[in-house]
Amino acid sequence: MARYRQTGNGPTYIQYQAEDSKARNQRVNYLLGDLKTWRDSHKVNSTMEAAQLRGLAFASLADFTKPEPFWTIDNKIYAHVLTVSDEVFKELLNTSRAEVIWISLEKVLFENWHASRERQKWNDVFVSVLSGMVKSCEIEQERHILNDIL
Repeated sequence: MARYRQTGNGPTYIQYQAEDSKARNQRVNYLLGDLKTWRDSHKVNSTMEAAQLRGLAFASLADFTKPEPFWTIDNKIYAHVLTVSDEVFKELLNTSRAEVIWISLEKVLFENWHASRERQKWNDVFVSVLSGMVKSCEIEQERHILNDIL
């Protein structure tokens, strides 16, 4: 959420500043209604749609190295922050064992997950892109071979 505040891409928030404090990191609160409104604007039907909506079409390996926000519970990956339901999101906000970490997709696939079903979605996107890149590379190599022959 701190990154979203920095870039201005997250939900609106309230920042309290103590009169005698000069610190840069002041207390921040979010209204539940603002969080729901922001989340509703990010609803999608698939992991790929989520990536496309956020400008991450996962077209190259570099796309997988960019940090993404994932929920963790007890140091196990639970889900991507933007892909959990409203009820789960609210529950996680109130759980002291849950936190958001920023980690790349290539690294998160090697972490411990709470459920293989949730990991499977991200695994499928990763494997699909890699497979597409392999096919493209093979086609390009064939084109070069044909050019050399002709």
